[in-house]
Amino acid sequence: VLASGRAGWEVADAGPAGTFHKAKDMAVSMPSFERLEITSHHLAQHAFLGTYERKGLLASRPFFMQVVETPADWLGTADEAVDELAAAEALAAAAAAIAAGEEPPQPPKRQRYALWYADELEQWVITEDFRFLDLVSADVRVADTAWFPWDAVGRWEVSDAAGGFCPEPNLIV
Repeated sequence: VLASGRAGWEVADAGPAGTFHKAKDMAVSMPSFERLEITSHHLAQHAFLGTYERKGLLASRPFFMQVVETPADWLGTADEAVDELAAAEALAAAAAAIAAGEEPPQPPKRQRYALWYADELEQWVITEDFRFLDLVSADVRVADTAWFPWDAVGRWEVSDAAGGFCPEPNLIV
């Protein structure tokens, strides 16, 4: 940061006069958090669990999009023999389907989610990515005005698919 671009911070004196003096070498910087992980109980199978990347700002707060598995992730890595075998079998099945004039098998479809702050509701919400900014379609929520979702002290709630929400005590952002 250029010195000319820094704000000249001042600090109030402790005396009754309430005067200010220049604070030497004081600076404020915004930490950059690019990724976050949403986890829960080890048996939980919520589709919204996983890794999220920061994509921008909304209402002066960051919003995040879930990282979706790629076909390479689905086929496995070349580091382990088991994954190589699974990848070879999947490729052979795809080649056989194409040769027979059929549609090749596809990796399992996975929904992608967005984590964002709903300013009108004063809560952090998780919605499917195509419902980003849709206030009435939250899948997960926490009523908290924290600047970052990991600072929320309220209890996260998960949609019960019947129009209500149930507490999810093991959810960690």
